[in-house]
Amino acid sequence: MSISGFMGRLREKLGKTRSSLVENVKRVFSGTSIDDSVYEELEEILIQADVGPELTLQIVTDLRQRARQKGLQTPQELYDVLKEELVSLLEPGDHTIRWSA
Repeated sequence: MSISGFMGRLREKLGKTRSSLVENVKRVFSGTSIDDSVYEELEEILIQADVGPELTLQIVTDLRQRARQKGLQTPQELYDVLKEELVSLLEPGDHTIRWSA
C-alpha cells in the first residue's frame, strides 16, 4: 500500500465527514425560530462528530448565553454566532491536549 494512496483515501474520507457535518449543522439552522430543539439537535450533531461531550456542552451553553445577550431572533443569526464561537476555539492559543483516563 502506498503512502499517497492511503493519504488520498484518508483525505477523501475526512472531506466526506466534514461535508456531512456542515450539512447537518446547516439543516439545524434552516428553521424559522430559535427554540430548545435547535440546541438539542446541535448538541447531538456535535457529539456524533466526536467533538466530545465537554466541548459540545461548552459550545451549546455559550451559544445559548450569547443568543440571550444579543437578543437573537433568527436561526441564521444564531448560526453566525456559532461560526464565531468555533473560529474563536480554533484560534492560536493554549490547545494542549489533556489526557484523562
